[in-house]
Amino acid sequence: MLRLHRSALYYVRPLLRAALELTPSKSDTPVTFVPTVAGLLVRAQNENVAIEFTVEGAGSGAPISVPYGSLAKVEGRQHEPLELAATLEGNVFRWSEVGIPQVLSAPALEPAAWPSLPAQDCANDAELLTALREAAATTDIASLRYSLGCIRFRGDGGQLAATDGRQAILLSGFRFPWSGDVLARRCPVFTKLRLAATDERHVGRTEDWLVFRAPRWTLWLKIKHEARFPDVESQIPAREQADTTLSLAEADATFILQKLKHLPGGADQNEPITIDLNGSVAVRAKNDSSSVTELVLSSSERSGAQVRCCSDRRYLQRAVQLGFREILFRGTAAPLFCRDTRRAYVWALLSAEHCLKHNEQATRIASPRAATAVQWANSESNSGS
Repeated sequence: MLRLHRSALYYVRPLLRAALELTPSKSDTPVTFVPTVAGLLVRAQNENVAIEFTVEGAGSGAPISVPYGSLAKVEGRQHEPLELAATLEGNVFRWSEVGIPQVLSAPALEPAAWPSLPAQDCANDAELLTALREAAATTDIASLRYSLGCIRFRGDGGQLAATDGRQAILLSGFRFPWSGDVLARRCPVFTKLRLAATDERHVGRTEDWLVFRAPRWTLWLKIKHEARFPDVESQIPAREQADTTLSLAEADATFILQKLKHLPGGADQNEPITIDLNGSVAVRAKNDSSSVTELVLSSSERSGAQVRCCSDRRYLQRAVQLGFREILFRGTAAPLFCRDTRRAYVWALLSAEHCLKHNEQATRIASPRAATAVQWANSESNSGS
């Protein structure tokens, strides 16, 4: 018999669903409970991902496997005891609901063969999980061109790379105990896993699996040996190759994040905006039923050649959310790019024929000057806008 708490399943079940991308049709996916001296391991896997959580619990005997769908019927928000036992007729959950005993029978499933841990791994800093999330957000799982649903892990230099064909990101400065490139399918669970600041993060690999290990969970991603990945490095120039640099003031970065999504045209295909660095620094947008609205970035500066180009607003917003405060331009057609010591981000521009020129009739909204930025930001926060 195994003993644990209903709240453990309330915590683990959505993570299993995210990691294995489980849908109602996959509710019979086996979830295995393994007793150990450190607690209970809760495991599940498919052809691309295996994931294991350590939860508070106790027990002895052989592992017990039940369908994923049964967990929703026995989980709970409270720290209430739950028992799981194997019988001759199958598996049985027992718990109490407002003091009334409850019983649920679940089919006994055969545990799948579990992947091994690597012989060696490398500790990494707190940025690893953030980097995995950002890389996963830059993939296209539906693409049939190359393997755009994969993340590339480069052992030399400890670099992650991802692209969906319209944007690409490089994240470096990590430690991987292999040489060469390894591809693995992106995993949605990266956005849900959490780590304490002091938690160790280890990365290793076996012949067929990449392995990410933290104190309370371990994740295996199947290596795609035959997959092909595009040469994203060639699409991200050196900083010195830029003709123009937009230096965003911190107040203007905040202004963009608050205002950009509300500009007209957000429902249009590619959500176009015009970035205009001719004289003032401005961002413009319109749709078929509205006049031009222009955001003027009062405290930001252009260095280099004047330029006007058309971009998908989502990529500008993402660059700012990533913390980049310099946007680099090479003319009006080449992709825009950003660089810092550990990261690079690039995205393709839209056709210049969609650019909006300066219009005296435009609705113009200027960001506050640097001197009043703090007061303005506090006012915006307090008003909830």
